[in-house]
Amino acid sequence: MTHDFLLPGLPKNSVLADVMLLIIAIVGTTVAPWQLFFQQSYVIDKRITTRFIPYERADLVIGIVIVIAGAAAMMAFCTAAFSGHPEFGQFKDAGAVAAGLGKYISPVAGVFFAICAHRRKSHWAAAVSLSTAYAVGDVLSVKPLPAS
Repeated sequence: MTHDFLLPGLPKNSVLADVMLLIIAIVGTTVAPWQLFFQQSYVIDKRITTRFIPYERADLVIGIVIVIAGAAAMMAFCTAAFSGHPEFGQFKDAGAVAAGLGKYISPVAGVFFAICAHRRKSHWAAAVSLSTAYAVGDVLSVKPLPAS
């Protein structure tokens, strides 16, 4: 039994399964297990005590606001750029979005989007590698080298 009924307030072709898949995808790419390993190990490595919790919370809130603002701006920009074009809602990856922006906005916009998407992936790869090193070090009780 499927629940493909329309949800009030959503476009006519939206079904609950599609909306739930989108929500799961956004949460799954935002809250990742490696982030938990990284944050826990980072706190231990930097010897952060409870007196620094307000600063850590502020840092977290500022980061969340910046990421959400950037994502909202990107979605709004792409929605405006592709509205009324046949590709609207049909992109499968960031490369296709960059090509579409280059086609409908300007080649510079497409290149800028591609660079930003690539930098995001590069930062992700570095963060995952670092959190893996932290987790392995914690499991094996390896102490970091003292700073020189």
